[in-house]
Amino acid sequence: MAIRIVRPWVLAVLAAILPFGNLQGQAPLFLVNPSTEVASVDFQFTSGRSFERDFLRSRIALTDRGALAGLRERLDFLPLITAPADHPFDPVTLQRDLIRLRRLYAESGFLASDIRYDVQLDTTSNTVDVRFVIDEGRSVVLEELEIEVASGDSSAQALPTDLEEAWSTYRSRLRRDYLGRRLGPAQERGLQDRSGAWFRDRGYPNPSVSSDRVVDSTRATATTRLTISPGVRRRFGSVSVEGNERISNRVLARELPITQDHWFSASAVAEGEREVYGLDMVRWADAVVQDGAGTGPVPVRVQVQEGPLRLISGQVGYSTSAGLTTEASWAHRNFLGGARVLSVTAEARTGLLAADETSEERYGLSTTLRQPYLGSRRMSGLLTPFVEYRDGPIDESFRNGIDATAVYELGGISTLALQYRIAARKVLQYRFGTLTDSGLDFLELQTILDDSVGTVTRESRLTASGTWGRLDDRVRPRRGLVARLGLQGAGPDLLSDVQFAKVTSGVSAFLPLGGDFFGRLRLSGGRLWPLGKSIPSDPDAGLIRFLELRDALLTAGGTGDVRGWADGLLGPKTPDFRTVDRGDSLSITADRFIPVGGLSKTAFALELAFNLPAGLRRHAGFLFLDGGRIWTDDGRFGIGDPYDQERMFFGTGAGIEFMTAVGPVRIALGYKLNPSPLDLRDPTLVQRALNGGLPISTVPTEALRRFQLHIDLGNAF
Repeated sequence: MAIRIVRPWVLAVLAAILPFGNLQGQAPLFLVNPSTEVASVDFQFTSGRSFERDFLRSRIALTDRGALAGLRERLDFLPLITAPADHPFDPVTLQRDLIRLRRLYAESGFLASDIRYDVQLDTTSNTVDVRFVIDEGRSVVLEELEIEVASGDSSAQALPTDLEEAWSTYRSRLRRDYLGRRLGPAQERGLQDRSGAWFRDRGYPNPSVSSDRVVDSTRATATTRLTISPGVRRRFGSVSVEGNERISNRVLARELPITQDHWFSASAVAEGEREVYGLDMVRWADAVVQDGAGTGPVPVRVQVQEGPLRLISGQVGYSTSAGLTTEASWAHRNFLGGARVLSVTAEARTGLLAADETSEERYGLSTTLRQPYLGSRRMSGLLTPFVEYRDGPIDESFRNGIDATAVYELGGISTLALQYRIAARKVLQYRFGTLTDSGLDFLELQTILDDSVGTVTRESRLTASGTWGRLDDRVRPRRGLVARLGLQGAGPDLLSDVQFAKVTSGVSAFLPLGGDFFGRLRLSGGRLWPLGKSIPSDPDAGLIRFLELRDALLTAGGTGDVRGWADGLLGPKTPDFRTVDRGDSLSITADRFIPVGGLSKTAFALELAFNLPAGLRRHAGFLFLDGGRIWTDDGRFGIGDPYDQERMFFGTGAGIEFMTAVGPVRIALGYKLNPSPLDLRDPTLVQRALNGGLPISTVPTEALRRFQLHIDLGNAF
């Protein structure tokens, strides 16, 4: 053990503040020197815990190197892994952190919290482990809440008649939310802020809110009197706009939910600022309330800074289902005035390096005209003509068409959308396999479909969709609920070669479980009903009608669905039979499985996530259990289930979620718990067995096919 020279002031501080008596068996702390680093900072709770460890870490100045620091130093050449920075140990900072924590608990309503620390020195690595030991003790509970407006008058007398009912409801809600709960100075300030905000949204720009708290330390209870002086009730005055050069005042003003002579509302001013900032052309926006202390109308000034008129952008991405993807776009952000955006986008899903066998190549070019104001500042419209080429599990084809979409923003993440699409597709080659146990053999099916190769099929669809919910964080939510519903119809007969009605739905829930753990749950399902010409007219036409619906059929499996399976490959699947012309004969090959899909779907994903150790806390690990079922219960299509693929399947596994500058990157390994007979067999060998008239049980299983790698960018829930 090397003895290092230590500056005298360090020895003096250590002798004064570090608790040597609590560190029996540890190296003496006079060996701490300016090069000593903090290996870890942790918290131990002896009588309950009210705050998460991450929150407490955010309130102190000491930081640590984190777990696996040595390994991270060796692997920092890899993406997403960085070597730990310097985290020097400063005894003075440690003492200040102790004071910060004691103040935090006192401010939060705890009467006599006992907080101390232990410091352990490792002389080999010259690092210390710091542990704060916290006994929260008793907390003050709000027993009685009195609310008065102005000089002690009742609210019914002090407020205008049009606010009496709303104020009564607010007071009841306030008592319900605070009575019986912990109350300290911090919670008391929140009570004041909340009440002031209520008045500022109802015509009072400058309410004064004060509180008087009486604490009974013996019973650990408090009585609080909240006194509110609303001030003068005022209306909105003039609205002025500054800083705009290309966007007109009228266009900016229509984004503001502010009407002259209406009652003042602070939340309306804040919402207007967000709406103006949401325009593509606006780089920065600030809504300022002027003359806040007056008695007349309240003027509002909106200051903006515009961005470039034209913008070129591009991005590169990767997922296991799509492989390498690229996108490039050009945009004019004030096309013909009105803050309209005209954009031209080229995108490519190359399928390169894709891990899923169902990956496809897709190349597209589209032009979008976005109208930000469509009769309402909450509604926008998009018109998108497009052309695309794809070569994937369904077919090889060209498609062109146009989408017309209206989007209504309900607030937050809640939206309603209505889209109409009319398109035409020219199929160059169908993808299909042993989809039926009827008498229609492969070559007969190929002959029928070959007759339609090169012809154009028409598509006319109307889709209504909605998303409702609330999340505490859109990028990495820990608490919240999101519900989704989609309704789609294809037709009529004159415009569409397929006709159906389709319903899809889903719910995602996020819940903190205490400590470093949090849960995620996703439920989804759907049903498709064939209509009109998509209903088979006779048994021999069933398979053809089914193939025509394959763009709309429901599938399961993949990174954002049921993990353990490649994209779409949970449930009914078939070898991707392809014919090879060898001059005087045709041979049949199959090097992958392709999804068949079904008319009905149900699926779930259950995930237990947890923060990684210190130093990696920006990232998270997770364990999951997923399940799903795809089936077709309409016998008119002649779709059999000879390989028991329409039952419920389950997958489990684990993964890591890395937080990056562009959002979360999720890497997971899934494992099939109850695979189907085809899940564990090579498609080429299955094809050979079927061609030879042999049962697939003669094909050996492969244990590695139980596993599936998933890599994706973004929130999978």
